[in-house]
Amino acid sequence: MEARTNRIVQGCWAAPLGNCGGGISHEHYVSECVFPNQSIFVQGLDFCLDEPKQLRIESLTAKILCKDHNSALSDLDSAAGRAFREIEAYVTTTNERAKTPYLNWAAKQFTIDGPRLERWCLKTLLNFSFNRSLTIGPGNHPAG
Repeated sequence: MEARTNRIVQGCWAAPLGNCGGGISHEHYVSECVFPNQSIFVQGLDFCLDEPKQLRIESLTAKILCKDHNSALSDLDSAAGRAFREIEAYVTTTNERAKTPYLNWAAKQFTIDGPRLERWCLKTLLNFSFNRSLTIGPGNHPAG
């Protein structure tokens, strides 16, 4: 196991873990692969508190992770992309099969890496809450 170091990059939400490096980078609030080549409506961030704004997913970033942690967490982005593609395939298959319900369809399996998707959800939650007046979980602890 690699030894933990005290390298910290100011502004990296994963800094308490140590092993920061490469300076601060732009982290996507939501992984691009979840909404590939799409625009989405966003509300509640500093620049769109009161009304939704339509943005390209690739532009929805913040300087909240160092390059090393951003790279280390990229497998979670890939896992989320695969999970959302599997969900989309399930919905498409279900809708297509519903058009001919009298057929005896062969079973089809859809697989999602649950633990990695759960970690991606946590990472996305941290992306949205870091340096904001939001608290995560119960108890008495500082926001952001």
